[in-house]
Amino acid sequence: MTHYRLTFNGRPTGQEFAAGRPVALVYVLADGTEKTQPFPASHPWAAGLQHARMEALGYAVEAFTPPPVPPPPSPPPVPPGPAAVNAERDRRAAQPRPVTVDGRRFALDMDGAARQWLADAAREAQRRVLAGDETAFMVRAADGTDYSLAPAGLLEAAAQVFAAVDGLFKAAQALRDAPDGIPADYAHARHWPRA
Repeated sequence: MTHYRLTFNGRPTGQEFAAGRPVALVYVLADGTEKTQPFPASHPWAAGLQHARMEALGYAVEAFTPPPVPPPPSPPPVPPGPAAVNAERDRRAAQPRPVTVDGRRFALDMDGAARQWLADAAREAQRRVLAGDETAFMVRAADGTDYSLAPAGLLEAAAQVFAAVDGLFKAAQALRDAPDGIPADYAHARHWPRA
């Protein structure tokens, strides 16, 4: 789209318009009288007599290329909220969790079903311990290896898992309650307990 501007003695007056839009040019005569002259932007000088009078006063209309409009500034980043911290906590809690029982170290799956099974098995292990029942539990590790755990051993594994997950919940709470707000790098390992 062609752009025009009104000049006075070769200097822009600040009045600019684009073709296709009706405009009114305001100018001041030598005696101080202010005049308003409407022009169709598609032909900014429709009347030759008006054109001549304007030129005699030192006015002219010229086509020009306006400077490019800079893009709007990017919005500031949205600070992380509690939901983001909770999602990171849950992601970490769902990762296989290493435990050590009777000198054997292995990792237990921690997806939803596996955690529910471990909770149920811990209740059953507690019942067996109280009843003097030493029937072992067969536990499959995250790598597919099967381990036989006595009820006390299963309770030990469950206690280690609980302590690790509890640490994640405490870390998440500390991030949500940070006095300066949740840090942007809340997902960095330095904010969370080691597995």
